[in-house]
Parts: sequence; C-alpha cells; structure tokens
Amino acid sequence: MTSATRFIFTRRHLALTAGAAALAASGGVWFAASSASAQAELKPDIVTATASKHNTAQATAVCPAGKHATGGGWQSNGDGKDSYPAPDGRGWTAVAAGPYTINLTVYAICQAD
Repeated sequence: MTSATRFIFTRRHLALTAGAAALAASGGVWFAASSASAQAELKPDIVTATASKHNTAQATAVCPAGKHATGGGWQSNGDGKDSYPAPDGRGWTAVAAGPYTINLTVYAICQAD
C-alpha cells in the first residue's frame, strides 16, 4: 500500500488558496491584506473529514457557515477515484478505492463569501 495526497484548486481565489495551502502545510502564516479585519476576512479555513471503509471510501469536508470552498484535496492509502467541489460550493468531496480497508481524509480550503 502507498499513501497519496492530491490538492485541486478552483480558479476562484487561486492565488490566495494556493499560497495559503503551501504555507499552511509548512506551518507558516500568509496574509494579502494589511488591516487586521481584512486579514481575518481573507484568512482561509482548512477543514477536514475522514472515512474508513473496505474497498471504497467517500467523504465530504464541509465549510463553516458563510464560507465556500476555493479548493480541496485528499490523502489516502488507496487510489484516488475522484475529487471535486460539493455541488453547492460549500465543501469538497473525494473518493478513494483499493482491495483493502481505505482510510481517507478530505480537505476543503474555505474562504468567506
């Protein structure tokens, strides 16, 4: 078994989310605005959801109220079958599969509406 991680970013807020995701992964902090209120509004939330199931696992990470998903991704010990924004734009869904118990973590990068 191998472990895989994939992130996909939508075009909306691409520069913000890509930079934020890179810095979040490294433990850094990044802001594109100078005032504290603007920084709080621009700072994305990264939310997760997990699933563990034999053969195929699916999970959706849901953004908090007042936020939409600008990107997302997944990490799993299985092969990724699909990764896409939730139909309402408020989260990210992923599906992974394999001939064993699949452990899946889905990430959504959420920005204020």
